[in-house]
This record gives sequence, C-alpha cells and structure tokens, in this order.
Amino acid sequence: MHVAHHDVFVGERYEVSVLKQVYSIFVVAILIGMLGCSQPEPAAEPSAQQPLAQQVSAPAKPAEEPKAPETPVVKKDLDYTNVLLITVDTLRADHLSCYGNPNPTTPNIDAVAKEGVVFEHAFSPKGSTWPALATIQTGLYPVTHGVRYNGMTLDSKHETLAETLAPAGYTSAVFIANGGQQRWEGFEMRVILKDEPRDKGVSDAALDWLDKNADKKFYLWLHYMAPHGPYEPMKDYNKFTDKNYKGDLDGSYDRLTRAFVRQEKLSDADTTYVRGLYDGEVAYNDAQIGRVLDKVMSLGIMDDTLVVISADHGEELGEHHGYWHHQASLYDGTLHVPMIFKLPGKVPPGVREALPVSLADIAPTIVELIGVARPAAYEGNALNAVFNKQPLERGPVIGEWGDKMLYIRTPEYKYISNPSGFEPPVKRERNMADGPETQRKKGDHTLPMKKQELYDIAKDPKEQQDISASSAEVIAKLEAELKSRYIDKYGWKLENKAEELLQQQLDPETRKELENLGYVQ
Repeated sequence: MHVAHHDVFVGERYEVSVLKQVYSIFVVAILIGMLGCSQPEPAAEPSAQQPLAQQVSAPAKPAEEPKAPETPVVKKDLDYTNVLLITVDTLRADHLSCYGNPNPTTPNIDAVAKEGVVFEHAFSPKGSTWPALATIQTGLYPVTHGVRYNGMTLDSKHETLAETLAPAGYTSAVFIANGGQQRWEGFEMRVILKDEPRDKGVSDAALDWLDKNADKKFYLWLHYMAPHGPYEPMKDYNKFTDKNYKGDLDGSYDRLTRAFVRQEKLSDADTTYVRGLYDGEVAYNDAQIGRVLDKVMSLGIMDDTLVVISADHGEELGEHHGYWHHQASLYDGTLHVPMIFKLPGKVPPGVREALPVSLADIAPTIVELIGVARPAAYEGNALNAVFNKQPLERGPVIGEWGDKMLYIRTPEYKYISNPSGFEPPVKRERNMADGPETQRKKGDHTLPMKKQELYDIAKDPKEQQDISASSAEVIAKLEAELKSRYIDKYGWKLENKAEELLQQQLDPETRKELENLGYVQ
C-alpha cells in the first residue's frame, strides 16, 4: 500500500509553530518574574493568554486517569433501524482475531463480534469482487445476476438492496474502494475512492456523510480494500513480521508472482513473513473500521443501527500450488469470509453459528431484521433463526467459477466439480512470466485443478489431501445436491459464454483498471 504523507507533515509543521509561540511566551513570563517588583501590581484585565498560562501551571493529572469525553454521548431512541454494511476486499476469515488468528489484528471487529452473532463458516459464491458484491447487494447467485467475472455489468432488472430499502424511507450511500465501476443502482450517493490510502478515504467520506445524515433513516455501505495485494502495510501496522527475516520475499505482486511461476520452494519463514504483511493490512483496515464505529457511537445511534461486517472473498496466501492471490481459486482460503451481525435487542450477543452460510444470505437476513418485505426474487436464505436461538436449516453452500466449475460445501465435506478438467488461468502470473522455461503449457500459468476434488473438512480443514479417488459414494451424493440445488434450479450450464460476454462489456477505462489488478488481460 502506497501512502501519501503530506497531510501528516503539514500537521507537524503547524504543531511546531504553535509550540514555539507557547515556549516564547513562557520564557518571557519567567524573565518578568525574575526581575519582579516588591510592590504588588494592580489586578490585570483578563487576557486571551490567561487560560494557557493557567493550563501550563496546573498540576498534571495522574497518567492512569482516563480522559473524560469532551461531549457525553446522548443515546437517541429511534423508531427505525439504520443499516451499516461493511465489506472488506480480500479479507480471509481466519486472519481475524475473532476467527482464530493468534495475531491481534482486529480489535474493533472483535468488539462487534462479541456483541453480536458470528457465522463461523460463511462462503463467497465466487472468489472475485464484482460477482461477490453483486450477490451481497441482490441476494442472487452469479448464475442469476449475471456478473460471473470482474468487469461484467449488473443488469438493472436486478434490484439492489438500496432499491429494496428506498420505498421504506431509507436514504443511501456507498463509498467503495474497489468495484465502484459497477452500476450500483438505487444509491443516492456513490463515491469511488482511488487515492491511497483508500481505506482512510472510505472512512473519511463515511464520517462526513454520517455527520450530515445521522438524523435520517439510512443505509450506508462501505467497501474497503487494504488487505488486497500488494501487501505493503504502513509502518505503524507492520507489527506481525519478523524484523530479523533474511529472505527475499515481500508482499509485492512481482515477487509473489515470480515465486508462483517458478514454483519456488519457500521456507516457513518466507510464508510466515508474507502472511504477517497481510495481517498488517488487515490491522490497518480494522483501525479504519473502528473510526466509523466510533462515529456511530458518538452520534448516539449505535443501538438503533444494524451493523453487518463481511468480505467479498479471501486470499490463498500460498496454500495451494504456491498461489498467493484469489482470482483463480475455489479453495476455502479464498472462499471463506467473515460474517458478523450486530443489533442490540434483536441480535443476541456472543453467539457463534457453525453451519455453512453464503454471502447470498446477507440481504435476506437484513430485510427480515429491519422489517422490510423480502423481494420474491431472493435466492439466499434469511438466517434469523439463529438470532432467535433456533436451529438453522439452510442446506449446503454452493458457488461457482463462472460457467466452468462448481463447488459445494457442507459441514463435513468440500467438493469441487470440474467436468471439463478446466485449469483456471492466473492472468497476472501469465502476463508476468519471465521466460519460456517458466511456462507450464502454451504460455499459460494456471492452477492444475483436477476434474473432481473432495476434502474431508473435519480431518483436513486446509484441503491438502484430495480423497475423491476413494469416495465415490460421497461424490455421488454431492453431485446430486449440485444438480438439484444449483444446476437444475438456476440453469447453470458448462459453457464458455460468460468470458466472451465479459470481453464485449468491458469499456477501455474499466479494462485498464482490471488489468492493473491482474483480473483481465
């Protein structure tokens, strides 16, 4: 992450100037006192400097005494529920502290988790930003909403959550750091943040908007980006890496690409170092989320605001085939995302649900929580049974890699169906191959996926041991589930039309941005 520091420098120059003036006044006061007169002086008229002099001479408070808030928080008793939806690009669930990361990366998100419900096994329908965000906003799977790849347009016939909430009186805004070129219809304000650091820009915009709209019934969606590669955390957040690391790996696209293309054998120190850089980005993002949560609290509307925190997808981080990113993967590292709901009085605190759920469930759950009619088109499931401490009956989670592959996830198994033997192209790596000797076939760098892969999640949560060859009965059952719950139900077909449609839809500006992110070529 590249950070512009000029605002900080301006602030430092200003503080130094003020301190110099205060120091000059203080010295003059001491000299006058030393010269002193024996006769008492008449009382002086109050001056603007008196409070400063009194402050300088006042005894310091004990360091351990907490500073009282300048303005007490006055809680408002609203007769409606606001919606604050926070999504984070490339936020892998197990790198949050509340999802088991031993590094204290997410104290602000952890606080929300403690006060709400954590869905421990939430999954994205595809490991790409545009398809996943479209699912979150429409409650539809990619096969239905049509955004199968990054850069594809969401048809206006599909109603967004903002459009669903508008008739109920909700004013809406989205501040988005990635995927903003999509037509997110229904939002009264849509701002794309591109200047680094983008996450600070998202929070800055959100704070300003909240100051102006806190007295309204609102739906505010924030999409952050810090954990997305390259992993280059700011100095204050780069605290999870070994400062004595001697290797040459870093978090840049170029270096991680080279490691993948060459299939370098990396040491534990190498992978730990890069994952520590990623954790630093997660920690920075958490701090920015904390700023927004603090603002909502200070406005006195937290108790009447539904807070939902999730992500579009995760990140491989080297777990399969030496691949670090997400675009090509259907493994849990890329698909497993956080999902947390918090709403005092309606969402019980400290509850954790272990059954698998989908990003398609977010919109249905939100509308049911706030009392808005559920659109008939929704394909996701409302998860509100969990909030009432009832058993969740949802069925397996299913997702896709466009019109090429499918996956199904149950509490026990993860199955990837790849009928054509497709190998997902790693576009950035393909473009950056450094010679014929690194090209596996036909100049393409792809993930070597099998036609069938099956993993016993209880015994093998990292999906390292494919047991498909010895599990024909399990595969037959999961194939039947895929057919009835996705292929037949939503009309999924094995074909190559989605990528052709993508190439037709891309405008030059969007194509350039997606190329920079390694999504298209």
